[in-house]
Amino acid sequence: MRLTVTDGPEAGQAFTASQREVSLGRRRNCTVCLHGDSHVSRLHALLRETDSGWTIEDAGSHNGTLLNGRPVTSAVALPEGAEIALGSSTVRVELNPADESLMEAHHDLREVEATGRPQTVVERAFGAEDASNLGAETTGPADTWTPERLAALFALAAPVTSANPLEAILERVMDQLFANVKAERGYLLLENEATGKLAPRAVRRRGSLPEGSGPVEISRTLVHRAVKQRRAILTSDAADDASLRDGTASLAEFGIRSALCVPLIADEAVLGLILLDTQSVADAFTEGDLEFVSVLAGVAALRVNCIRLTARLAHETQLREQLQSFVPDVPLQHLLGGRLDLELGGEIREATILQADIREFTALTERLGPRQLTALLNEYFTAMWATILQADIREFTALTERLGPRQLTALLNEYFTAMCDVIRSHGGIVDKFVGDAVLAVFGSPVPDDGQSVKAVRCALHMLEALDGLRTRWQQEGRPTFEVGIGLSRGTVLHGNIGSADIMQYSVIGDPVNTCSRLCALAFPQEVIVSESVFEHVWSLFHTVAREPVAVKGKSEPMKTYRVVGERAPKSE
Repeated sequence: MRLTVTDGPEAGQAFTASQREVSLGRRRNCTVCLHGDSHVSRLHALLRETDSGWTIEDAGSHNGTLLNGRPVTSAVALPEGAEIALGSSTVRVELNPADESLMEAHHDLREVEATGRPQTVVERAFGAEDASNLGAETTGPADTWTPERLAALFALAAPVTSANPLEAILERVMDQLFANVKAERGYLLLENEATGKLAPRAVRRRGSLPEGSGPVEISRTLVHRAVKQRRAILTSDAADDASLRDGTASLAEFGIRSALCVPLIADEAVLGLILLDTQSVADAFTEGDLEFVSVLAGVAALRVNCIRLTARLAHETQLREQLQSFVPDVPLQHLLGGRLDLELGGEIREATILQADIREFTALTERLGPRQLTALLNEYFTAMWATILQADIREFTALTERLGPRQLTALLNEYFTAMCDVIRSHGGIVDKFVGDAVLAVFGSPVPDDGQSVKAVRCALHMLEALDGLRTRWQQEGRPTFEVGIGLSRGTVLHGNIGSADIMQYSVIGDPVNTCSRLCALAFPQEVIVSESVFEHVWSLFHTVAREPVAVKGKSEPMKTYRVVGERAPKSE
């Protein structure tokens, strides 16, 4: 199955699915992830393959699901070429996509097309359970389970000590296939976990043909049929079957007389497949070969799945260890367990808040040099020049008393989203949110000679963006607010600050504290800058000097300037 997003924020994305259940939603682990569409629910809809075909049902979404323009109220049949509308996105469904969609492009891959269904084909349903049912069914020839073939299964199940266990298992599979089946060529394809497409991972040739030489000749139709129908396929005599010929290429044109294609299935998913062929009529594959390769494929699928799960677990463990330095342990557990939503918004909870603050930190920064302060607080810091911007909502306490938690959260999310967009568009980095305040940094961690100019211009555009929000909020009958903005420039320390267990990338130093003081001095919808910022921007912006003010932690009154606006470019 292939699903293509034809409309919406994720338009152009295509997803290939081989499993029997396909999920659509905003969750990262959904088969079709529409994370950019805020109108799509986290788990929006489900597609399921049944004995009678594919069905679609809504998964309790907020905005509903449409199938070809009609609401989906219960599980209904999913037709070929259907269009699914969810949120502001549209997804087109191809139940039987072109065969090449199953396989990755390969520079050494020659397409061998087979069409129709030959009379000489023997097919049988196959799953990983065949590996555990050895001996329960012996309908094939007497030589199907020779001692050598039984030993092959034990050899495949033996432990692997290689540094690359997956490659070692694949080579072991090919060794056992060629030792027990009279194949001239063998291909083992695995699904690429990133793209969902099949790609050759092991190729083996017998006899005079050196291994790895020549093109990889694979029947895409056999591959597509084996994957889609989840069946092992045996073509005993391709040369005499007229249905395998078409106007381009055929199995017979490449001298292939017999082919055997078996999928690797584990946990209801197709992980890959084994494809064997031969040009010899005398060595045409038998149903006994089909039986043996099917069980071998079941064992191989279990081994491949186990290796991949182990690698995934190791990656998640490493990721957890890295995240634990930045995210508290309890929220991290909920995040990794899928019980914590990272979307904007939240829920109302009672909580106890604790804050610890270093007293007289500004005076400490004045007494100590950057290196001494670095050693005192954290040994992983770098000192550099930066411009700090802080915007703070005026009369925020009164606003919280007028609005309920949900209304306040919605209002703040809109505000912070707009402010962050402006900050990023001017080359700034959002350092943190402190209550109703947003702190941004310019010139760190990448040095920027024009940092102060960008920061002041950003501050003015933030006020313009807020004016636009306030106009809309007034039209909607919602409350509005104003902000004050302060900017300071100086040497800061930037890096991972905190403890060995929990840390946060941030900046600290006198400019950060000075910026906070200036922000508190700014009137509503006003931008105040320090003298250090003024010296770098006075020629480009209209400014008005204010009376020097005494600031906590400073021994001398501090000069400040109000930014009125940007000067018009001088005409040449």
